[in-house]
Amino acid sequence: MEDVEFWTWISDTTVAIVTKQSVYHWTLEGTAQPMKVFDRDSSLNGHVIIKYETDEALHWSVMTAITKKNNLIFGRMQLFCFEDETSYAMDGYASAFAQFHVTGNRHPSLLICYAVRDPEIQGWKLYIKELGRPPVGNKVYQIKEGVIHFPPDQHSDIPVAMEVSSKHDVILLLTINGYVHMFDLETGVSIYTSRVSHDKVIASALYQPTTGIICVNRRGQVTSVSVDEDNFIAYIKNVLRNPFLALRIASRNNLSGAEDLFYSRFDDLFKNGNYCEAAKVAASAPKMILRTAVIIQRFQAASEQPGPAQNSPIVQYFDAVMDHGKLNKLESLELCRRALKDGRPQLIEKWVRDDKLGCSEELSELIKPVDLNLSMIVYERAIVDSQSEPLPHHQNHHTPQTQQ
Repeated sequence: MEDVEFWTWISDTTVAIVTKQSVYHWTLEGTAQPMKVFDRDSSLNGHVIIKYETDEALHWSVMTAITKKNNLIFGRMQLFCFEDETSYAMDGYASAFAQFHVTGNRHPSLLICYAVRDPEIQGWKLYIKELGRPPVGNKVYQIKEGVIHFPPDQHSDIPVAMEVSSKHDVILLLTINGYVHMFDLETGVSIYTSRVSHDKVIASALYQPTTGIICVNRRGQVTSVSVDEDNFIAYIKNVLRNPFLALRIASRNNLSGAEDLFYSRFDDLFKNGNYCEAAKVAASAPKMILRTAVIIQRFQAASEQPGPAQNSPIVQYFDAVMDHGKLNKLESLELCRRALKDGRPQLIEKWVRDDKLGCSEELSELIKPVDLNLSMIVYERAIVDSQSEPLPHHQNHHTPQTQQ
């Protein structure tokens, strides 16, 4: 019988148990017994286990351990791949798994994020790497790294916890002395640093209500840290002075605060005749701010100029929006009017089948003289689809927030 050195829940029904030599998973259903998963790497001998977790699909796990030498704390991590049954040991102090959808990829990439001491810079770095082979059709996520800046008087501070906000695609790194560092998951860029506790942190976890991080210090004070959506993009734009990152995160996570940048970028591209890129900007802008009747009219007016019909600006606009997702009700009406005018009602049937149209009673009436059955399908979807996209609207412009 081996003594248990660490245990934690990895699902609603499964406990992970770490002993001096091995790691076990125990499903607490029926009469199942603990099942040995892998042996601990010898480089973790003499270390204290502080974390063990798996990714959601149970393809990988990571175990983190620390030890003290010459008044310095050193960390080691052991990654385990369930498919290949192979382990990888390396230096590391805090880590987290993340799913990230790289632009142009069909499937999300599985990433490991971790903090490590870098002797070359006599400081700390954050690394973000893809695990395993990329899914079929995906391009590889390129390794990202960022510098973790510690205040001059915090030489003894170390990273002890890390969580990834799946809602905002940001990494939240917590140190033992109560500092929180926020990084962009896609680029590794440092966004925000703040001290949230003046006492040492003793426990932390993902805070599900905000997909932020929650921690407890030695005094029992509980603090949560999350993204303040109203001010986040404006902070990146105005304080960090990083308009590229503001545009990217606003587009990627559908956040307000960079409307002026999107309008300016769209106008520059459109005025220069780069309708394809202008259409992509319009399709990706948050809150559908560039998917309005006025924008559609601009593309329609530009399409009246001589040129191949298949490359007309309005066609490029609708293609870009469909590549991005689903058309709103206004776009759906305009596109279907074009299809009927061109004598191609079969295209509407395909778009309905592929769920690319925002169905409405107006669209149903438009189709009714041509295809009664299809009209009824559109009408039924318009009635029952509570997720139909709303008409575009404007919101006011906006840092991470902490609650204690």
